[in-house]
Amino acid sequence: MDSRPIKKFAHGLQRYTVFVNGFIVDSTGRLPDETDNGYYIELISNTGKIHTVTRAEVLATEFKYKEPGADKLIFIDGDEDNLSLDNLTWDYVVPKKEEVKNAKSKVRRRK
Repeated sequence: MDSRPIKKFAHGLQRYTVFVNGFIVDSTGRLPDETDNGYYIELISNTGKIHTVTRAEVLATEFKYKEPGADKLIFIDGDEDNLSLDNLTWDYVVPKKEEVKNAKSKVRRRK
């Protein structure tokens, strides 16, 4: 089964390995801690910083091509439990109309 050390997601997480099925272990074979609901995991960097993330975010960052600016992870079939690489893709965050309106109102014109 294909696996990689976590390098792209954040600095200092190379002691963790992510597998193509979303399984993540540290260099001693231990699983990362999970949050109360089990959806998020906690990865601790070499400097002690805690990264609370989803397995899907780490998996997609390490195995899928991510165009610059594409920050929204999409589950193609809508099932967030389906961690198949074929089910994950990156997309662009579309700002809400109100955010666009506010951004435009801040632009000043030359007189």
